[in-house]
Amino acid sequence: MPRALFLAGVVAALLARPGAASAQQTYSFSPSEYQAQAFQWGGYAEGKLEGFNLDRSSAFYELNKPSGSRPALNERATGTLELNGTYHKDIVTLNATLHGAGDRDVVFGDNKDFKLYDGGIALAPEPGLSFYLGKKTLLWGKGYAWNPVGFVQRPKDPTDPNLSREGFWIATADYTRSFKDGPIQTLGLTSVFIPTTPAINNDFGRVHHDDVAGKLYMLVGHTDIDLMALSGGAKGLRYGADFSSAVSPALEVHGELARITESKRTVLNGAGQPVPITGDATSYLLGFNYLADWNMTFILEYYHNGGGFQDSEADSFYSLAHDAFAQYRATGNAALLQKADTISPMYMRPNPMRNYINLRISQNEPFNIVYFTPSLTVQANTTDRSFIVLPELLYTGFKNIELRLRLQQNVGPHLTEFGEKQASTRVEFRVRYYF
Repeated sequence: MPRALFLAGVVAALLARPGAASAQQTYSFSPSEYQAQAFQWGGYAEGKLEGFNLDRSSAFYELNKPSGSRPALNERATGTLELNGTYHKDIVTLNATLHGAGDRDVVFGDNKDFKLYDGGIALAPEPGLSFYLGKKTLLWGKGYAWNPVGFVQRPKDPTDPNLSREGFWIATADYTRSFKDGPIQTLGLTSVFIPTTPAINNDFGRVHHDDVAGKLYMLVGHTDIDLMALSGGAKGLRYGADFSSAVSPALEVHGELARITESKRTVLNGAGQPVPITGDATSYLLGFNYLADWNMTFILEYYHNGGGFQDSEADSFYSLAHDAFAQYRATGNAALLQKADTISPMYMRPNPMRNYINLRISQNEPFNIVYFTPSLTVQANTTDRSFIVLPELLYTGFKNIELRLRLQQNVGPHLTEFGEKQASTRVEFRVRYYF
Protein backbone atom coordinates (compact mmCIF):
# COMPACT_ATOMS: atom_id res chain seq x y z
CA MET A 1 0.00 0.00 0.00
CA PRO A 2 2.75 2.62 0.78
CA ARG A 3 4.37 1.81 -2.56
CA ALA A 4 1.08 2.23 -4.40
CA LEU A 5 0.43 5.60 -2.72
CA PHE A 6 3.98 6.73 -3.50
CA LEU A 7 3.67 5.81 -7.17
CA ALA A 8 0.27 7.48 -7.40
CA GLY A 9 1.75 10.65 -5.91
CA VAL A 10 4.62 10.66 -8.40
CA VAL A 11 2.23 10.27 -11.35
CA ALA A 12 0.01 13.07 -10.02
CA ALA A 13 2.99 15.36 -9.58
CA LEU A 14 4.20 14.75 -13.11
CA LEU A 15 0.75 15.42 -14.60
CA ALA A 16 0.40 18.62 -12.56
CA ARG A 17 3.57 20.25 -13.90
CA PRO A 18 2.94 23.42 -15.85
CA GLY A 19 2.72 22.64 -19.55
CA ALA A 20 2.77 18.90 -18.99
CA ALA A 21 -0.41 18.39 -21.00
CA SER A 22 0.76 20.47 -23.98
CA ALA A 23 4.46 19.57 -23.97
CA GLN A 24 5.76 17.53 -26.85
CA GLN A 25 5.93 13.84 -25.91
CA THR A 26 9.52 12.62 -25.74
CA TYR A 27 11.05 9.30 -24.83
CA SER A 28 14.28 8.66 -23.00
CA PHE A 29 16.16 5.65 -21.75
CA SER A 30 18.09 5.65 -18.50
CA PRO A 31 19.95 2.48 -17.45
CA SER A 32 19.60 3.53 -13.82
CA GLU A 33 15.85 2.97 -14.05
CA TYR A 34 16.41 -0.74 -14.65
CA GLN A 35 19.16 -1.31 -12.11
CA ALA A 36 18.39 -3.13 -8.88
CA GLN A 37 17.76 -0.72 -6.04
CA ALA A 38 20.28 -0.69 -3.22
CA PHE A 39 17.53 -0.86 -0.60
CA GLN A 40 14.57 -3.22 -0.92
CA TRP A 41 11.88 -4.02 1.58
CA GLY A 42 8.68 -6.03 1.88
CA GLY A 43 6.75 -8.27 4.20
CA TYR A 44 3.19 -9.11 5.07
CA ALA A 45 0.37 -8.25 7.43
CA GLU A 46 -1.91 -11.04 8.53
CA GLY A 47 -5.17 -11.49 10.39
CA LYS A 48 -6.27 -14.91 11.57
CA LEU A 49 -9.42 -16.17 13.27
CA GLU A 50 -9.52 -19.60 14.89
CA GLY A 51 -12.23 -21.66 16.51
CA PHE A 52 -11.54 -24.73 18.67
CA ASN A 53 -13.64 -27.62 19.86
CA LEU A 54 -11.85 -28.50 23.10
CA ASP A 55 -11.62 -32.07 24.34
CA ARG A 56 -12.21 -31.72 28.07
CA SER A 57 -11.28 -35.35 28.69
CA SER A 58 -7.86 -35.12 27.01
CA ALA A 59 -4.60 -35.16 28.95
CA PHE A 60 -3.38 -31.76 27.77
CA TYR A 61 -6.71 -30.03 28.46
CA GLU A 62 -6.61 -31.41 32.01
CA LEU A 63 -3.07 -30.12 32.48
CA ASN A 64 -3.76 -26.65 31.04
CA LYS A 65 -7.22 -26.07 32.53
CA PRO A 66 -7.35 -28.00 35.83
CA SER A 67 -9.61 -25.62 37.77
CA GLY A 68 -12.34 -23.06 37.29
CA SER A 69 -14.66 -23.12 34.30
CA ARG A 70 -14.12 -25.92 31.81
CA PRO A 71 -15.31 -24.53 28.45
CA ALA A 72 -15.78 -26.84 25.47
CA LEU A 73 -15.26 -24.09 22.87
CA ASN A 74 -12.57 -21.49 22.36
CA GLU A 75 -11.92 -18.60 19.99
CA ARG A 76 -8.69 -16.85 19.15
CA ALA A 77 -7.87 -13.82 17.00
CA THR A 78 -4.27 -13.22 15.93
CA GLY A 79 -2.60 -10.31 14.19
CA THR A 80 0.86 -10.69 12.66
CA LEU A 81 3.22 -8.24 10.98
CA GLU A 82 6.49 -9.29 9.37
CA LEU A 83 8.87 -6.77 7.81
CA ASN A 84 12.06 -7.53 5.93
CA GLY A 85 14.60 -5.22 4.39
CA THR A 86 17.85 -5.60 2.45
CA TYR A 87 20.54 -3.05 1.65
CA HIS A 88 23.20 -3.99 -0.89
CA LYS A 89 26.27 -2.01 -1.91
CA ASP A 90 29.35 -3.44 -3.59
CA ILE A 91 30.36 -6.54 -1.61
CA VAL A 92 28.27 -5.70 1.47
CA THR A 93 24.67 -6.72 2.13
CA LEU A 94 22.70 -5.82 5.25
CA ASN A 95 19.42 -7.60 6.03
CA ALA A 96 16.80 -7.72 8.76
CA THR A 97 13.48 -9.51 9.29
CA LEU A 98 11.24 -8.36 12.13
CA HIS A 99 8.32 -10.50 13.24
CA GLY A 100 5.59 -9.38 15.62
CA ALA A 101 2.39 -11.16 16.60
CA GLY A 102 -0.34 -10.79 19.20
CA ASP A 103 -3.46 -12.79 19.93
CA ARG A 104 -6.63 -12.59 21.98
CA ASP A 105 -7.50 -16.03 23.33
CA VAL A 106 -10.85 -16.37 25.11
CA VAL A 107 -9.93 -19.39 27.25
CA PHE A 108 -6.16 -19.48 27.71
CA GLY A 109 -5.33 -15.78 27.78
CA ASP A 110 -3.65 -13.26 25.48
CA ASN A 111 -0.12 -13.42 24.13
CA LYS A 112 2.17 -11.12 22.22
CA ASP A 113 5.60 -11.58 20.78
CA PHE A 114 8.09 -9.42 18.91
CA LYS A 115 11.39 -10.83 17.64
CA LEU A 116 14.19 -10.29 15.23
CA TYR A 117 13.95 -13.40 13.05
CA ASP A 118 16.97 -12.60 10.87
CA GLY A 119 19.44 -9.77 10.77
CA GLY A 120 23.09 -9.27 10.01
CA ILE A 121 25.80 -8.41 7.53
CA ALA A 122 27.02 -10.46 4.57
CA LEU A 123 30.28 -9.97 2.67
CA ALA A 124 30.91 -11.42 -0.79
CA PRO A 125 34.54 -10.50 -1.62
CA GLU A 126 34.56 -12.67 -4.76
CA PRO A 127 32.15 -14.90 -6.71
CA GLY A 128 31.46 -18.12 -4.87
CA LEU A 129 32.77 -16.88 -1.51
CA SER A 130 30.67 -15.19 1.17
CA PHE A 131 30.66 -14.56 4.91
CA TYR A 132 27.74 -13.79 7.25
CA LEU A 133 27.56 -12.50 10.81
CA GLY A 134 24.27 -12.07 12.63
CA LYS A 135 20.99 -13.87 13.19
CA LYS A 136 20.01 -16.23 10.42
CA THR A 137 17.55 -19.01 9.66
CA LEU A 138 19.43 -21.85 8.02
CA LEU A 139 17.48 -24.42 6.02
CA TRP A 140 19.21 -27.78 6.18
CA GLY A 141 17.43 -30.87 4.90
CA LYS A 142 15.28 -31.88 1.96
CA GLY A 143 12.13 -33.01 3.80
CA TYR A 144 8.81 -31.17 3.47
CA ALA A 145 7.26 -31.77 6.93
CA TRP A 146 10.35 -32.82 8.92
CA ASN A 147 14.12 -32.36 8.79
CA PRO A 148 16.11 -34.89 10.87
CA VAL A 149 19.36 -33.23 9.68
CA GLY A 150 18.21 -29.73 10.64
CA PHE A 151 20.89 -29.53 13.32
CA VAL A 152 21.25 -25.73 13.24
CA GLN A 153 17.64 -24.59 12.94
CA ARG A 154 14.45 -24.55 14.92
CA PRO A 155 12.03 -27.36 13.98
CA LYS A 156 9.15 -26.81 11.58
CA ASP A 157 5.49 -26.96 12.46
CA PRO A 158 4.71 -30.20 10.55
CA THR A 159 1.11 -29.12 10.02
CA ASP A 160 2.23 -25.79 8.47
CA PRO A 161 5.87 -26.26 7.40
CA ASN A 162 6.12 -23.11 5.26
CA LEU A 163 5.73 -20.73 8.21
CA SER A 164 8.71 -18.45 8.77
CA ARG A 165 10.93 -19.32 11.73
CA GLU A 166 13.31 -17.48 14.02
CA GLY A 167 17.00 -18.00 13.36
CA PHE A 168 20.02 -18.30 15.64
CA TRP A 169 22.95 -15.91 16.12
CA ILE A 170 25.74 -17.39 14.01
CA ALA A 171 28.80 -16.70 11.90
CA THR A 172 29.08 -18.51 8.57
CA ALA A 173 31.44 -18.89 5.65
CA ASP A 174 30.26 -20.30 2.31
CA TYR A 175 32.35 -21.37 -0.66
CA THR A 176 30.88 -22.68 -3.93
CA ARG A 177 32.63 -23.82 -7.07
CA SER A 178 31.30 -25.16 -10.39
CA PHE A 179 33.04 -27.65 -12.66
CA LYS A 180 32.68 -28.10 -16.42
CA ASP A 181 33.98 -31.65 -16.48
CA GLY A 182 33.59 -34.64 -14.19
CA PRO A 183 30.67 -36.22 -12.32
CA ILE A 184 30.37 -33.31 -9.85
CA GLN A 185 28.91 -30.17 -11.42
CA THR A 186 28.89 -28.05 -8.25
CA LEU A 187 30.68 -28.31 -4.93
CA GLY A 188 29.90 -26.16 -1.90
CA LEU A 189 31.17 -25.92 1.66
CA THR A 190 29.39 -24.16 4.53
CA SER A 191 30.93 -23.69 7.97
CA VAL A 192 28.90 -22.35 10.92
CA PHE A 193 29.92 -21.07 14.35
CA ILE A 194 27.15 -21.01 16.97
CA PRO A 195 27.85 -19.37 20.35
CA THR A 196 25.62 -20.21 23.31
CA THR A 197 25.40 -17.87 26.30
CA PRO A 198 22.64 -16.86 28.74
CA ALA A 199 21.84 -13.94 26.40
CA ILE A 200 22.49 -15.50 22.98
CA ASN A 201 21.07 -18.78 21.66
CA ASN A 202 20.21 -19.91 25.19
CA ASP A 203 17.55 -22.28 23.79
CA PHE A 204 19.97 -23.98 21.38
CA GLY A 205 21.56 -26.19 24.05
CA ARG A 206 23.85 -26.03 27.06
CA VAL A 207 24.95 -22.45 27.72
CA HIS A 208 28.64 -21.52 27.62
CA HIS A 209 29.24 -24.32 25.12
CA ASP A 210 29.96 -23.16 21.58
CA ASP A 211 29.31 -25.31 18.53
CA VAL A 212 30.78 -25.61 15.05
CA ALA A 213 28.77 -27.11 12.19
CA GLY A 214 29.66 -27.90 8.61
CA LYS A 215 27.89 -28.91 5.43
CA LEU A 216 29.40 -30.25 2.21
CA TYR A 217 27.15 -29.88 -0.85
CA MET A 218 27.50 -31.75 -4.15
CA LEU A 219 25.47 -31.68 -7.33
CA VAL A 220 26.01 -34.99 -9.10
CA GLY A 221 23.98 -35.31 -12.28
CA HIS A 222 20.38 -34.66 -11.28
CA THR A 223 20.99 -35.35 -7.58
CA ASP A 224 21.72 -32.91 -4.76
CA ILE A 225 23.71 -34.43 -1.89
CA ASP A 226 24.61 -32.88 1.47
CA LEU A 227 26.90 -34.20 4.20
CA MET A 228 26.63 -32.34 7.50
CA ALA A 229 27.85 -32.48 11.10
CA LEU A 230 27.48 -30.57 14.37
CA SER A 231 30.20 -30.68 17.03
CA GLY A 232 29.25 -31.89 20.48
CA GLY A 233 29.23 -28.57 22.30
CA ALA A 234 25.86 -27.22 23.38
CA LYS A 235 24.31 -30.43 22.06
CA GLY A 236 25.65 -33.92 21.55
CA LEU A 237 27.60 -34.77 18.41
CA ARG A 238 25.33 -35.00 15.34
CA TYR A 239 26.10 -35.99 11.78
CA GLY A 240 24.08 -37.01 8.76
CA ALA A 241 23.32 -36.73 5.07
CA ASP A 242 20.48 -35.87 2.74
CA PHE A 243 19.71 -36.13 -0.95
CA SER A 244 17.18 -34.96 -3.52
CA SER A 245 17.03 -36.51 -6.98
CA ALA A 246 14.95 -35.61 -10.03
CA VAL A 247 14.06 -39.09 -11.25
CA SER A 248 11.93 -37.60 -14.02
CA PRO A 249 10.42 -34.18 -14.83
CA ALA A 250 7.38 -35.18 -12.75
CA LEU A 251 9.00 -37.16 -9.90
CA GLU A 252 11.45 -36.05 -7.21
CA VAL A 253 12.73 -38.40 -4.48
CA HIS A 254 14.39 -37.17 -1.29
CA GLY A 255 15.70 -38.50 1.98
CA GLU A 256 17.60 -37.66 5.15
CA LEU A 257 19.62 -39.71 7.66
CA ALA A 258 20.86 -38.37 11.02
CA ARG A 259 22.85 -39.88 13.86
CA ILE A 260 22.47 -38.09 17.19
CA THR A 261 24.48 -38.68 20.34
CA GLU A 262 23.10 -37.65 23.72
CA SER A 263 19.48 -37.83 22.58
CA LYS A 264 17.40 -37.06 25.68
CA ARG A 265 13.89 -37.87 26.82
CA THR A 266 12.19 -38.21 30.21
CA VAL A 267 10.04 -41.27 30.89
CA LEU A 268 8.21 -42.69 33.88
CA ASN A 269 9.56 -45.77 35.67
CA GLY A 270 7.46 -48.51 37.26
CA ALA A 271 6.94 -46.37 40.37
CA GLY A 272 5.67 -43.45 38.30
CA GLN A 273 8.78 -41.34 38.85
CA PRO A 274 10.34 -39.29 36.03
CA VAL A 275 13.61 -40.78 34.80
CA PRO A 276 15.84 -39.03 32.23
CA ILE A 277 17.23 -41.27 29.48
CA THR A 278 20.22 -40.31 27.36
CA GLY A 279 21.54 -42.34 24.45
CA ASP A 280 22.38 -42.43 20.78
CA ALA A 281 19.58 -42.28 18.23
CA THR A 282 19.21 -42.62 14.48
CA SER A 283 16.49 -40.70 12.65
CA TYR A 284 15.65 -40.81 8.98
CA LEU A 285 13.15 -39.63 6.40
CA LEU A 286 12.23 -40.85 2.93
CA GLY A 287 9.75 -39.18 0.61
CA PHE A 288 8.78 -38.18 -2.88
CA ASN A 289 7.08 -35.32 -4.71
CA TYR A 290 5.05 -36.24 -7.78
CA LEU A 291 3.26 -33.89 -10.21
CA ALA A 292 0.52 -35.72 -12.13
CA ASP A 293 -0.58 -34.83 -15.67
CA TRP A 294 -3.79 -33.25 -14.38
CA ASN A 295 -1.78 -30.71 -12.28
CA MET A 296 -2.22 -32.54 -8.99
CA THR A 297 0.77 -32.74 -6.64
CA PHE A 298 1.43 -35.62 -4.26
CA ILE A 299 3.94 -35.38 -1.39
CA LEU A 300 4.43 -38.53 0.67
CA GLU A 301 6.99 -38.86 3.48
CA TYR A 302 7.86 -41.44 6.11
CA TYR A 303 9.70 -40.18 9.19
CA HIS A 304 11.38 -42.24 11.90
CA ASN A 305 12.24 -40.23 15.01
CA GLY A 306 14.90 -42.34 16.71
CA GLY A 307 14.90 -40.17 19.82
CA GLY A 308 11.12 -40.22 20.21
CA PHE A 309 8.98 -41.90 22.83
CA GLN A 310 7.89 -45.48 22.52
CA ASP A 311 4.17 -46.25 22.67
CA SER A 312 4.36 -47.61 26.24
CA GLU A 313 6.28 -44.53 27.43
CA ALA A 314 3.65 -42.17 26.02
CA ASP A 315 0.85 -44.30 27.52
CA SER A 316 2.45 -43.97 30.96
CA PHE A 317 2.57 -40.18 30.69
CA TYR A 318 -1.04 -39.86 29.48
CA SER A 319 -2.19 -42.15 32.30
CA LEU A 320 -0.24 -40.05 34.81
CA ALA A 321 -1.93 -36.88 33.54
CA HIS A 322 -5.41 -38.40 33.88
CA ASP A 323 -4.65 -39.80 37.35
CA ALA A 324 -3.21 -36.47 38.46
CA PHE A 325 -6.28 -34.56 37.36
CA ALA A 326 -8.62 -37.07 39.01
CA GLN A 327 -6.68 -36.77 42.26
CA TYR A 328 -6.75 -32.98 42.07
CA ARG A 329 -10.50 -32.85 41.55
CA ALA A 330 -11.15 -35.35 44.33
CA THR A 331 -8.77 -34.02 47.00
CA GLY A 332 -7.44 -30.65 45.82
CA ASN A 333 -3.90 -32.04 46.02
CA ALA A 334 -1.95 -30.71 43.03
CA ALA A 335 1.37 -32.49 43.71
CA LEU A 336 0.83 -35.21 41.10
CA LEU A 337 -0.51 -32.62 38.67
CA GLN A 338 2.64 -30.55 39.04
CA LYS A 339 4.79 -33.62 38.39
CA ALA A 340 2.93 -34.33 35.14
CA ASP A 341 3.09 -30.66 34.14
CA THR A 342 6.88 -30.57 34.67
CA ILE A 343 7.59 -33.22 32.03
CA SER A 344 4.66 -32.39 29.72
CA PRO A 345 6.60 -30.05 27.34
CA MET A 346 8.55 -33.02 25.96
CA TYR A 347 5.27 -34.77 25.11
CA MET A 348 3.59 -31.62 23.78
CA ARG A 349 6.22 -30.88 21.13
CA PRO A 350 5.25 -31.78 17.55
CA ASN A 351 5.51 -35.48 16.74
CA PRO A 352 7.28 -36.65 19.92
CA MET A 353 6.96 -40.38 19.16
CA ARG A 354 8.77 -42.76 16.81
CA ASN A 355 7.09 -43.26 13.42
CA TYR A 356 5.02 -40.97 11.19
CA ILE A 357 3.63 -40.69 7.69
CA ASN A 358 2.68 -37.41 6.02
CA LEU A 359 0.63 -37.29 2.82
CA ARG A 360 -0.28 -34.04 1.11
CA ILE A 361 -2.39 -33.83 -2.06
CA SER A 362 -3.00 -30.46 -3.75
CA GLN A 363 -4.81 -29.59 -6.96
CA ASN A 364 -3.89 -26.40 -8.79
CA GLU A 365 -6.89 -24.52 -10.28
CA PRO A 366 -9.45 -27.35 -10.43
CA PHE A 367 -12.43 -26.91 -12.76
CA ASN A 368 -10.51 -23.98 -14.32
CA ILE A 369 -11.00 -21.85 -11.20
CA VAL A 370 -7.90 -19.67 -11.48
CA TYR A 371 -5.86 -18.75 -8.39
CA PHE A 372 -7.60 -21.51 -6.41
CA THR A 373 -5.74 -24.42 -4.80
CA PRO A 374 -7.51 -26.95 -2.57
CA SER A 375 -5.40 -29.49 -0.70
CA LEU A 376 -5.66 -32.31 1.80
CA THR A 377 -3.03 -33.34 4.33
CA VAL A 378 -3.12 -36.50 6.44
CA GLN A 379 -0.45 -36.98 9.09
CA ALA A 380 -0.47 -40.25 10.98
CA ASN A 381 1.34 -41.73 13.95
CA THR A 382 1.83 -45.26 12.65
CA THR A 383 2.64 -46.62 16.13
CA ASP A 384 -0.59 -45.74 17.97
CA ARG A 385 -2.64 -45.26 14.75
CA SER A 386 -3.90 -41.80 15.61
CA PHE A 387 -3.84 -39.12 12.94
CA ILE A 388 -4.67 -35.58 11.77
CA VAL A 389 -6.83 -34.66 8.77
CA LEU A 390 -6.20 -31.17 7.31
CA PRO A 391 -8.32 -30.03 4.36
CA GLU A 392 -7.40 -26.57 3.06
CA LEU A 393 -8.69 -24.00 0.55
CA LEU A 394 -6.27 -21.36 -0.75
CA TYR A 395 -7.24 -18.42 -2.98
CA THR A 396 -4.83 -15.80 -4.36
CA GLY A 397 -7.03 -14.02 -6.92
CA PHE A 398 -6.79 -10.60 -5.27
CA LYS A 399 -3.61 -8.59 -5.83
CA ASN A 400 -1.09 -9.22 -3.03
CA ILE A 401 -3.75 -10.94 -0.91
CA GLU A 402 -3.90 -14.57 0.13
CA LEU A 403 -7.03 -16.14 1.65
CA ARG A 404 -6.78 -19.48 3.41
CA LEU A 405 -9.44 -21.61 5.08
CA ARG A 406 -8.42 -24.83 6.80
CA LEU A 407 -9.83 -27.42 9.15
CA GLN A 408 -7.78 -29.60 11.47
CA GLN A 409 -9.38 -32.72 12.90
CA ASN A 410 -7.45 -34.81 15.43
CA VAL A 411 -8.52 -38.44 15.35
CA GLY A 412 -7.65 -41.17 17.85
CA PRO A 413 -8.77 -42.79 21.11
CA HIS A 414 -7.45 -41.81 24.51
CA LEU A 415 -3.84 -42.70 25.33
CA THR A 416 -2.83 -41.89 21.74
CA GLU A 417 -0.94 -38.82 20.54
CA PHE A 418 -3.68 -37.10 18.55
CA GLY A 419 -6.46 -38.45 20.77
CA GLU A 420 -4.96 -36.59 23.74
CA LYS A 421 -4.61 -33.21 22.04
CA GLN A 422 -6.17 -30.23 23.79
CA ALA A 423 -8.51 -29.51 20.87
CA SER A 424 -10.19 -32.19 18.82
CA THR A 425 -11.16 -29.75 16.04
CA ARG A 426 -9.66 -26.48 14.85
CA VAL A 427 -11.02 -24.15 12.15
CA GLU A 428 -8.86 -21.34 10.81
CA PHE A 429 -9.48 -18.46 8.42
CA ARG A 430 -6.43 -16.42 7.45
CA VAL A 431 -6.05 -13.24 5.40
CA ARG A 432 -2.51 -12.26 4.46
CA TYR A 433 -1.52 -9.09 2.60
CA TYR A 434 1.93 -8.98 1.01
CA PHE A 435 3.68 -5.67 0.34
